[in-house]
Amino acid sequence: LLVTFSELGQCHTPACRFVFGKTEDASTVDASTEDASTVDANTVDANKNNGLNILETIKQTKVNHPHLKGLQQAVRGKKSSLNASFSPFLPSASVTASGIKVKDLSEIKSSFKLSASQNIIDLPSVALHTAAKNTHHLSELTRRLGQDNVRSEAEKTFLGAWLFSNKDKYIKSLASSAQSLFEQDKLKSELGLTKRSSFLKSTAVYADNIRTVQQYDNDLDNSFIALENATGLVFRSNSSNEKPSYSELQWNVHENVELPDLSKVMTQAIKNRKEFSIKDEEIDIAKENEKYYLNGYTPKIWAAGSYTDSKSGTAGESSVSTHDAGIYASWNCFDGLLNYHNSQAQLAEQVRLQEERAYWSLKIKSQVSTAYQTMEIEIRDLKEFDIELSEQQLLFDEITEQFKAGLI
Repeated sequence: LLVTFSELGQCHTPACRFVFGKTEDASTVDASTEDASTVDANTVDANKNNGLNILETIKQTKVNHPHLKGLQQAVRGKKSSLNASFSPFLPSASVTASGIKVKDLSEIKSSFKLSASQNIIDLPSVALHTAAKNTHHLSELTRRLGQDNVRSEAEKTFLGAWLFSNKDKYIKSLASSAQSLFEQDKLKSELGLTKRSSFLKSTAVYADNIRTVQQYDNDLDNSFIALENATGLVFRSNSSNEKPSYSELQWNVHENVELPDLSKVMTQAIKNRKEFSIKDEEIDIAKENEKYYLNGYTPKIWAAGSYTDSKSGTAGESSVSTHDAGIYASWNCFDGLLNYHNSQAQLAEQVRLQEERAYWSLKIKSQVSTAYQTMEIEIRDLKEFDIELSEQQLLFDEITEQFKAGLI
């Protein structure tokens, strides 16, 4: 119920939602500000009194999950590429020096040259730099989307493990009562107080109950395995001769959940879902790549200068110094339409990405609509379960009073 509603983006659960697109709240720690050294990447140390809640799990998952670590390194790489793309706008300088001996090694020739240049107009480099900025932003959006995906999966598996963990008291009671009833029926059968067919029936019921207990143990272990796979953390500890022990989990249940208006939810999801921002960045990158190829037909202008000092003779007595400076230009007038065709390819890429963005719009609307309808059903069922639970509680209290009075 809570996970289904979380997909609508409401913050009634500790973490805000994936399908809705809102993933940060005041109680959440951003992984980009976490010091990885403060969190143990191998095991989860659940507090013995309070247990491990979903917020702490998400916090540690953001720091330790291998996929998120990889995405963070991708962001760093794109940042370096962005810095490199700014190089054409800075001046460049070089130094060349040489020295040789000629004529029976008695004559020395040496030279020293200092060169410098500065681009004045270089439109292709401008387009490449803008594309690099968009690419860096795209990598950051991809990292955040990765956080959303990991967080959503962690929440769902955490809730699944929590649900199985909370059945432990019922399962232990079932195992105890099944064993007790079986021993009573066995004793009655041995004393001849019941028919053999009745004992065989009791045996079948006992076997079925024990199978339920064993299935619970398997499901509980599988739910914690899924949680470990989703978070990259370790929640189980066991030895070869013992059953696994599990970290205590806590889920902050919020009551009186009310659905917002579907149109508002839909609008907010379209605004917040990062798939749209990613497609917008990809479209912008294709636009800048198109500009890069088209700007290949514009002139490039730069300023350059050099200073050269040459010496020759046995003691370098002959010396010649020269220097030059000027404005230079080059213009690619025709390249066999290479840049033109490349620009058309980028234009087609823009159209493709725009169609993908439209597809994501339909897909996200469908996801939100489905989650909303599922939530309506779940809320209705929950109200019916609450009524049934109240009736069962009244019945249990009545039977308890009768038992205390010796009536049953």
